[in-house]
Amino acid sequence: MRHYGLGQWSDYVRGEAGDDEAELSRHLEAGCESCQRVVTSLREVASGASGERPPISAPASAETIKGIALYKEPVERQVMDLVWDSARAPWLLGEGSHDPGRQLHYANSEFVLNARVEGGAGTNASTLSGRLQSLFQVGVHDLEVRLVSERAVLDSGATGTLGEFELPLSEADPVELQIALTDARELIVTLGEE
Repeated sequence: MRHYGLGQWSDYVRGEAGDDEAELSRHLEAGCESCQRVVTSLREVASGASGERPPISAPASAETIKGIALYKEPVERQVMDLVWDSARAPWLLGEGSHDPGRQLHYANSEFVLNARVEGGAGTNASTLSGRLQSLFQVGVHDLEVRLVSERAVLDSGATGTLGEFELPLSEADPVELQIALTDARELIVTLGEE
């Protein structure tokens, strides 16, 4: 589940979220307790700010909001190991054969990820497509998938009903693929391993 920043929630409480208001409302309706606490605290501060003098509880509320905004639950990061890479395997390329793109297979004790990188060298557009499968029949649909470089998210999406996804690759080399299983647990796939 994606969480929103303090600035976005502040705009939401003041009624200045614009086009994002419906999305923020849906997020709260989905039951995100962390963001609901932020909104509740901001509403307390906003109601106190409507008078001429701030209420005695305003500094405490502000400190609470700051603490909530800075707090992030620890995330369990489960690394998936590269099991097979087509770039390391010899291809029998002859008449009538074609380059199927780079195929990558990752696994850990609970999940298998089959991925393919298409495009790339000599093209303007590359894509990373894949399918996540659970070894224990755990649902893998509607999971957030992120391509990350350094500390910036390059692109994100969600898995489909069968755990499939597709993300465009930019010229910036992604360092890892992150798949959020829950708010506190994610799979990590290091890309570009040679």
